[in-house]
Amino acid sequence: MVRIIIGIIGLVSLLQAELLILYVDYKGDILPYNVQSIQKHNDLVKIQKIADLHGIKIKLKSMPWKRALLMLKKGKADGTINASYKEERALYSVYPMKNNKLDASRKLNNGSSYYIYKNKKSTLHWDGKKFLNIDGAVGVMTKYAVIDDLKKHKNIKIVERNNRISLMRDMATGKLSAYAGTKVYVDKVLNEYPQFTNKIVMEPYPIRKKDYYLIFSKKSYKNKKEEIEKIWDGLKSEKSL
Repeated sequence: MVRIIIGIIGLVSLLQAELLILYVDYKGDILPYNVQSIQKHNDLVKIQKIADLHGIKIKLKSMPWKRALLMLKKGKADGTINASYKEERALYSVYPMKNNKLDASRKLNNGSSYYIYKNKKSTLHWDGKKFLNIDGAVGVMTKYAVIDDLKKHKNIKIVERNNRISLMRDMATGKLSAYAGTKVYVDKVLNEYPQFTNKIVMEPYPIRKKDYYLIFSKKSYKNKKEEIEKIWDGLKSEKSL
């Protein structure tokens, strides 16, 4: 009997426990203003407001990205923000779903979109579906996700490097026709090297767009499904904010 009572008390405590939600802090990463930190701050405020509205206890904690995912995988944290959808990640975490499909209406934010930037004198054009009038190579950061999108287009040459500034300098001087990158990081380089600004232009359509989600561990979703669903629903409803 004692064991049963202790077990019940433990279960109630677990269900009433706060949700530990992790986030990555990008201090000093973006100059002169930290765009990602601003977005992160807005997301955390949004989540806190939803939690307060529904009387859900949450704890927000800064954590390096890889460590945050590991803690989620091991069930040592409840959730983490700004996760794009990946099948291997879905093996140990839960995304907002509807009819067994990813529910983009309950995403956390619009994520990182990759655009094609090109030298002003280049004839290269990205129309949202294909590359036209190609007159040189397209640069990209090594191991970045957008490489897979670029490789779908067999008519372009791709140059991979580990140095974003080098890629953009070569684009500005015409050694490369274009560069595939996110606006956040391109703006960072342009703030540091304003001499590039008048030499490049951005094509209007993104070549890669990915939404970011607030995801939870499978263990947490099993034990705290009601609270988690309320938070996801709150992200969908502007009135909840």
